[in-house]
Amino acid sequence: MQLSKSVSLNVAGHLVLGRINLNDLNLLLSMKSKKLTLTIIVFSVAFCCYSQNATFGVSGGLLNGSGKVKDDSSSASSSDTGFYLGLYSKIYLNEKISLIPEADYGNLNDSSFGFLSARLGYYIAPKFYFQGGPQITYLFDALTDDVSKTGLDVSLGLGYEITDKFHVQARYSFEVSNRVKNTETDLTAKLNWLHIGIGYSF
Repeated sequence: MQLSKSVSLNVAGHLVLGRINLNDLNLLLSMKSKKLTLTIIVFSVAFCCYSQNATFGVSGGLLNGSGKVKDDSSSASSSDTGFYLGLYSKIYLNEKISLIPEADYGNLNDSSFGFLSARLGYYIAPKFYFQGGPQITYLFDALTDDVSKTGLDVSLGLGYEITDKFHVQARYSFEVSNRVKNTETDLTAKLNWLHIGIGYSF
């Protein structure tokens, strides 16, 4: 089944940002996303277990999501702002480089989203670092069969360590996958994300 033009213009405003209140929850990920998820988890756990310089913490703050659907002749976009809460670890590989695995829960307009990322941090100055890496995003709310619940992003951002316990960060994630499952159509649907928050390390 293909998405019609009218459906495409509504995906960004309703389907992509999950504003349709459906009862069914579908938490199945695609095989590629499952493999990437497992790789991120195994990689992160292994570093956490063997690193002597790992810290763990909680984070939270502002979450902005923007969706865009387009084809050859038209496009539609929508955005919304909410919050996110998460758990992270910062694993110091050396004085300049750290690994930052993080799992976040986000909420936009009563719709739920999950984020799993593994970012590399590089200190460009004392306490000030650049971060970047892959991120998997999934939607807890049910959508139509034509729209994928799972997306793959590239996340880039900056962070600053206020003290040994507190840090602030801002990162923007660009989706590189297409939410439209039918590859024969010219429709593309993507979600981009902005996280701005504060973290506390135990």
